[in-house]
This record gives sequence, structure tokens and C-alpha cells, in this order.
Amino acid sequence: MRLDKFLSDMRFGTRSEMRKAVREGRVTVDGVRVKDPGSAVMPKSLVVLDGEPVTYRGFEYILMNKPAGVLSATEDPHQTTVLGLLGPGTRRDLAPAGRLDKDAEGLLLLTNDGALIHSLLSPSKHVPKVYYVRLSRPVTDGDVRTFAEGMSVPEDETAGNARGRAAFTAKPAKLVPLNGPGERPDRADPGKEIRELSPNESLKAPDGGFYEASVEITEGHYHQVKRMFAAAGNRVLYLKRIAMGPLRLDEDLPPGKYRYLTEEEINGLRINGA
Repeated sequence: MRLDKFLSDMRFGTRSEMRKAVREGRVTVDGVRVKDPGSAVMPKSLVVLDGEPVTYRGFEYILMNKPAGVLSATEDPHQTTVLGLLGPGTRRDLAPAGRLDKDAEGLLLLTNDGALIHSLLSPSKHVPKVYYVRLSRPVTDGDVRTFAEGMSVPEDETAGNARGRAAFTAKPAKLVPLNGPGERPDRADPGKEIRELSPNESLKAPDGGFYEASVEITEGHYHQVKRMFAAAGNRVLYLKRIAMGPLRLDEDLPPGKYRYLTEEEINGLRINGA
């Protein structure tokens, strides 16, 4: 690959910054000073920038706490995407492993490991994804049974494309109520908290309160969690993904922030998607 791309992929700067560094004679390849940014290098080449060895890594894995209002996409001419939240010098060939709705928050894996993305998203792998939800009405025992048995989800007439609209039968899902009928979370003004968390001011229960639950699914249909609850006569007010396979969202990772996965986490993902 080109020397300037090699350096920018390894987050030492933008392509233009790396071209300038090479032309200024700040880079050596296998002990030889190189001034042509287009020089070809191999992943195993000994590249040194300003005296610092640059080790090539073919794949990178980022865990992001996606904020509401941001698209789970690589680029969009009009709206902010998750890649737009990455800092300067971060390699730009990353893509989200699956998507979160624009108004949803939580765990999103970004990587350039296409094979792993395919494995994690394959319906045959049954990789679990866990969501925390706030609802307009409490979860009943009947809801828990319906989710556990696998439920029919009707066509979504509000979806923008035919593929997203299609009806489907959801695979069995684990639904756990976090507060029971008639109970309220111990908060002074739960309605206020919803408005702070959601960019959509209309997403609140009629009485200004909400009910909480977690749901675990093993597939990823368009707007699946929202549509499953709608089919059960409920409405999702707030949605946050907290786990995907062996990964769990860090409690101290603010929305819009991210971190690189550890080797242990990467190996766990590979085993989970194998």
C-alpha cells in the first residue's frame, strides 16, 4: 500500500499530514529515508516516523456509546454519522457492525474486520443483543410469554423502504420487566429525564412517567425492538443497547465517546461469531 495511507491508517495523522511528513524526510522504510508519499510498503515493512516505529495493524475495533441524533452510517451529506464522532487520526475505513436507530443510544461496534461483522450479524449465529427500554405502559406476564414464544410483527407502514416494512416472525426473545405494574422508578420527575435523554420531545408517556425493561434478541430486523413492543400494544420511549455478544457498554463511557477493544474482548467476539 502507499506509504501515506499506511501512516494515516495507523492514526499518525491525516493523509495530507502524512504526505507532508514524508516529503520533509521524517520517514524511513527498512532503514532508508523515503520522500515519496506514494512509495509502496508492505505490512511487515519497518516504517519509522520521527524516530518512532509504526507497527501496522490490519484490523481495528472500537466500542462507541452512540448518542441519540447520530446516524449509524459511514457517511451522510446532511447528518452527523458515528464516523464523524471519531477523532483526528482515526482510520476512516471503519464501519458499524449493525445499526442503532437514529434516536437510540448505546453500544456500537466499529471495525474494518468485514468477516467479523458478517459473522456477528448472521442470523444463524444467534449473537445476543441486550437493550434497556423505557415504555409507555408496564410489561405484563403475557408480554413476557409472547416475547419468549416468538411473535408475529406486522408490516411497518412508516418505514421508508419496502425491505424495512416487511412483516416478520421474531425469534424467541427474553423480556425482563425492571419495574412492575403500578410502580414507578424512584425519580422525582421521570418525564423530565425522558426529555433530557431523547431528542424527540413527543416520546413520553401520557402521564409523564415511564416503565422500564430489558429485552434480549438474537436478530436485527429494521426497528425490531420498537416494532415488537408496538405489536404487543406498547410504545418505546427510550432505547439503549447495553450489550452485544460478550461486549458490554462501559457505565462510565459518555454518549459520543469511544474506546479501543482489548485483545481479550476481540478474541471473545471472534469466538462468539465463529
